[in-house]
Amino acid sequence: HQQIGQVHTAAMLAQMLAEAGDPGEALRVLRDTRSANPKVGAVLFAELLASTGELAEADAVLVNLVREYPRSRDLVKLLAKVRIEGGERGAAIQALESSLGHTCSTPGKCGYQAPDAELLRTLAILHLEEGADVKRGLEVAAMAMNAGAGNSWEDAYLDALMARAERLPE
Repeated sequence: HQQIGQVHTAAMLAQMLAEAGDPGEALRVLRDTRSANPKVGAVLFAELLASTGELAEADAVLVNLVREYPRSRDLVKLLAKVRIEGGERGAAIQALESSLGHTCSTPGKCGYQAPDAELLRTLAILHLEEGADVKRGLEVAAMAMNAGAGNSWEDAYLDALMARAERLPE
């Protein structure tokens, strides 16, 4: 395998194998290549690990990627998903909360990123389901609604969680 511009042929092959329905072989290809070059296909590697249930290794790979790219919301959301699937909901909350501090939320400032409704919604749902910090959950839920949350199932679920937290049965 060779590096061709920004793409490595092992990552390309692994992507094709995964799309063809063979994530195990895709993982094998990436493991072999990553033993010599650990940066090859890191995100795909983490996604494949998560999809095959190797959550601890996926978490470790994603933590390193988030450290390298702290402003990447997609990496943080994937890390939170892996942690939720692994039963580490508190760690998922920490990752999502931490990501909010790594993005500039002041319009007109250099590096500004618009709020991510999906990230905020997930964080609010976790806070409200856990019930440990309901006030923060309601605060984040309001931020999610202002960020453009739509008419998805998750939005309706978040509305129900907010109503329960505010003791509004109607």
